[in-house]
Amino acid sequence: MNVAEILNDLPRRNMAWLDSNEAAERLSASLVSGVVKEQWKYTPIKGFIEGFNSSLANPVDMPDPVVMAIDGAEQPQIELVPFNAAASEDLAYLGNVLHDGIFSERYPLADLTALTAGNGLLIRILDTPQQPLLIDFSHTGCSPVVISVAPNAHLELIETASAVGFHSEFIRIDLGEHAVLHHGRSALAIATGHWSLLQVSLAEGASYSLQSYATGAQRRRIDTQVLLRGRGARVEIDGAYLVEDGCHLDQQTIIEHEAPDTFSKQRFHGIGLGKSKTTFNGRIHIHRNAPRSDAALTNKNLALDPEAVINTKPELEIYTDDVKCSHGATVGQLSEDAIFYLRTRGLSDESARAVLATAFLKTCLHGRLAKTVEQRFLEALSMDSPGSGR
Repeated sequence: MNVAEILNDLPRRNMAWLDSNEAAERLSASLVSGVVKEQWKYTPIKGFIEGFNSSLANPVDMPDPVVMAIDGAEQPQIELVPFNAAASEDLAYLGNVLHDGIFSERYPLADLTALTAGNGLLIRILDTPQQPLLIDFSHTGCSPVVISVAPNAHLELIETASAVGFHSEFIRIDLGEHAVLHHGRSALAIATGHWSLLQVSLAEGASYSLQSYATGAQRRRIDTQVLLRGRGARVEIDGAYLVEDGCHLDQQTIIEHEAPDTFSKQRFHGIGLGKSKTTFNGRIHIHRNAPRSDAALTNKNLALDPEAVINTKPELEIYTDDVKCSHGATVGQLSEDAIFYLRTRGLSDESARAVLATAFLKTCLHGRLAKTVEQRFLEALSMDSPGSGR
């Protein structure tokens, strides 16, 4: 990877919200670091860099409905502020997020997203809105988005990524004390390339629930980092994914327990079809100042074709004794006994397999996106069934 060529291609815009020279220097250092080499060993980062280069050839100013469609923002409890129109106090906040909060060595593409986009969107949740906020990343482009949820406010956020060209998103969410966020997100299109980083920071007593659904793409990586920074903060994540023949999906989740009495629970179910490649890496980090943390992670996978490649790696890193933690991962196949049972009840072999596979995924399907996601999974399973002609 020629870092110098990448940086030379980056635009040097005058952006009050981003020190582009500092971001470029961080990017230059992180792209050649050992951390990046380790974190991207299953998904070469070079292919994503090429996607950013294609975006540079057709730059898009943010926010723009061509890149991101928003519904529900007209509610009085919600304010939208383009980065380029931010006042001084907002610029200080954005600077703190984008300069100090990205963890560039682990997430270099967040800096690249900001440098490539040229603008971004700050969304303030001032109080509890009556309707959900809907965001769809609908076209090619790079999209930095920062969402600030006021203390005690409740929000339902539905986020989808429907673009089929290369696109990247960096989404930072800050939850104030005792704020509550229910977040459904899906990436179901077979995009040419897609990278996203979701970073959520929780203050004392805040609660965050995430339903995360994805299919594979030509190249897709989804990074998720949740920072439990206040006492009693809680996160629960359910995820389901299906990777079709010839497609790729890499998911990396990190839960940082940084405060006492914090709670996290993660459950992911996934299926690999045909010659697909799936990677799931789930890490739980219990910091020294986080006694009485309670954390659990399970990742279960079905390989429905002998050529499907599934990599799964749960991790625990604990620096205090007074904790309750568990993690586990499995890769298996459908039960032949269960298939036989359904066939004795009149189902064909392919229908029996589809029913069992769908039931396996439906365990993790909840919320407003569940029906749409289930239908997308059913279509993929039906097309991949024996005798379907695929």
